[in-house]
Amino acid sequence: MKRLLIILILIIIVVSSVNTIAQETIDLSEPMLARLAQFGVDIENIDFIDCVELEPDEFKNFNEYREENIAFHKEYEDTWSTFWHGNVNTLDIKAKASSILKGYPITNILDKKLATAWVEGVNGDGIGEWFSLDIHAQRKRSPSGITLFGIIPGYLKSDKSWEENNRIKTALLVIKTIALSISDNEDDHYVILRLKLKDLKELQVFKVGRYQKYDSIDKKVWLIVEDVYKGTKYNDTCISEIYLKGAYEPDRP
Repeated sequence: MKRLLIILILIIIVVSSVNTIAQETIDLSEPMLARLAQFGVDIENIDFIDCVELEPDEFKNFNEYREENIAFHKEYEDTWSTFWHGNVNTLDIKAKASSILKGYPITNILDKKLATAWVEGVNGDGIGEWFSLDIHAQRKRSPSGITLFGIIPGYLKSDKSWEENNRIKTALLVIKTIALSISDNEDDHYVILRLKLKDLKELQVFKVGRYQKYDSIDKKVWLIVEDVYKGTKYNDTCISEIYLKGAYEPDRP
C-alpha cells in the first residue's frame, strides 16, 4: 500500500510539472510588444491570453502529407484544411504582409507550390516582419476552429535556394478569435504562441487548437518573425508554404 501511494504521488508530480511547462508564460521583447500593439493586442488590458512556447509536433514531407490530408478530409467531413475544403460552404482566406520583395507575393504561401515563396522586402534579416490571414470558414452555420498550423520556414525551390536564404528560427503566432455576435457577450480572444522551428526542409506542424478559448467561424492570424537561421548568401527571410486545419467541433484534435 505504501509503495502504491508513493507511485501515485510521483504520477501527480509528473503530471503537474507537464502542465506547468505547457502553460509557461513566454517573455516578449519591447519591439515585439510594440508590434503586437499595432495589431490591437494590449498585453496589459486583454482578458484572456496564452503565451506559450511550442515545438513542432510533426515533421512531414509536404507533397506526401498533402495527399494524405486530401484523402482524410474526403472521408471525414467534420474537418477542413487549406489542402481540401470541398466540404466547406465558405472558406475565405485573405493574406496580407508587412513587406514584399518584388516577385515573391504573400499569396505564394498558400499556392501549394514549393517552388514559390513569400519573401519579406526590408533591409536586414526581416526581424519583426509579418504576414496576416483573415479566415472565414463555415459549414451549415457550424463553428469552426483552427486545430493545426503548419509551415515550411524557408525557400524550398531547391537545396541551393534553401541554403542561401534565411529560414525562420522562432516566430510569434497570434490567433484572434472574433466573437460570433454581440449577443454572445464574448470579447475578442487572443492567443500568442512562440513557435520554435527546426532548420529542416519539411512541413513543421504545430497543434494550436488546445490553446483557443472557444471556436468561431471568423479568425485572424498573424505570424511575426522573431529570429532566423542565416542564409549563406542573402539576408532575405522566406516562407514557402503554410497549412491550416480546422474542425467543426471544439474538442476535435
